[in-house]
Amino acid sequence: LKLMNGVYWNYEADPHLLIAGGTGGGKTVLLMSILSALAKVGHVDICDPKRSDFVGMRDVPVFENRVFFDKDSMIECLRSKMQFMDERYDYMTNHPDYKAGKRYSDYGLTPEFVLFDEWAAFISSLDFREFDEVIQILTQIVLKGRQSGVFLILAMQRPDAEYLKSALRDNFMKRLAVGRLTGSGYRMVFGDENEKKVFKYIKGKIGRGYVANNGELAREFYSPSVPFDKGYDFHEELSKLPV
Repeated sequence: LKLMNGVYWNYEADPHLLIAGGTGGGKTVLLMSILSALAKVGHVDICDPKRSDFVGMRDVPVFENRVFFDKDSMIECLRSKMQFMDERYDYMTNHPDYKAGKRYSDYGLTPEFVLFDEWAAFISSLDFREFDEVIQILTQIVLKGRQSGVFLILAMQRPDAEYLKSALRDNFMKRLAVGRLTGSGYRMVFGDENEKKVFKYIKGKIGRGYVANNGELAREFYSPSVPFDKGYDFHEELSKLPV
């Protein structure tokens, strides 16, 4: 997936994407751009706990029955995706062409994505029992999703440990930050390798930020430019995609 000139997300080599961004920094438009690209190569489930930017996508044919915005349905989305992942492993290991080390694409299977906006808002809505279940499911998908072709995209304002445990965060191999974050916020996103890096915020540059693979030095990033001034509409364009 091309993110900008010279910057790609190879979700098979670097599974799971973590996106951070302050209010008004361009995170939603970036997520819409990523969603538009991924919908052309696989299936995408969308979870929007704030019931705002992505709820309208439920009317788009490619996302029919794949948009969730209340707590119970979002938990069920994660449950069903873990079950789907386990069923894929059963399918692959019982395939006549099975060979250790092969992954989903070697069997002609397409990737599956779960895009979760405002993850922190979702986590904050859970009780203790629900929280434990969600973290267990998330752990399973993070650790086992790559080979079966199930990938997570979590977006939030900043990935505090209370919303995403450090051990889990370390397994998100692609990192993006747009808009304005605090120094501690950047460290949470990009890790100790970037502790001494000077992150700059340029006022008015919506969609600008930083990107890195986990464990690497972050580099400057610019989100795709979307021609809203020429009438571009994500909902309209996505509605044209074949199911």
